[in-house]
Amino acid sequence: MINRVIGVALGGTSEMTALAIVERPSGDDSPILVRHLERFAIGAAWSEVVDAVVALVKNNELSYSPIIVDYSSVGQPLITLLRAGVEHEVVPVTISAGLAINVAKGNHHVPKKELITFLQILLQNRRLRVARELFEATALAEELQNYRLKVPANKDPLEDWRSGPQDDLVFATVLACWWAERHPDPDATGVEVICTVRPHLRDLIGRHHGRIRRWS
Repeated sequence: MINRVIGVALGGTSEMTALAIVERPSGDDSPILVRHLERFAIGAAWSEVVDAVVALVKNNELSYSPIIVDYSSVGQPLITLLRAGVEHEVVPVTISAGLAINVAKGNHHVPKKELITFLQILLQNRRLRVARELFEATALAEELQNYRLKVPANKDPLEDWRSGPQDDLVFATVLACWWAERHPDPDATGVEVICTVRPHLRDLIGRHHGRIRRWS
């Protein structure tokens, strides 16, 4: 059984929302494969996002996939709305400027530095892989290349959690990867090889070998 995780980065009124699906086979150095990317326009109705997630999880291959949701820019009611639409585990995450991961009543507070450092390690070790054929693959590559970790200028731990209005694909992807790494499936098996995401933009999206599965 392959460990699949769904990451959702909910944007505020001036930010895009995105979701990503990743797979992680067993093994400490196994690659993490990006299998699906989807982006929603600025100002998209929350019902549109929830409907898209509900439609995705109806796929049998995603039957037990947890949904990791960054709701730093929105409120708890949206988490409630999502939980009402699916039977899957929904894990709320607030990305902060803190120094340690805290879990309170099922809500995870995760330092942005933790996520971005983890992403950088994945890239440096060439463990993050994405298929060219995914519609948003190039956009993800550009976001990864352009992202800059910023230290908040004020004392608000939620301020400046994103580098720009279009970092949604980065955060949807890193949330899913981070959870998959921390909660590996012991029964996961090998998967087909696709291109490796690398730190330089010209190498971020490569040609795949074999069939790429997409959910729709």
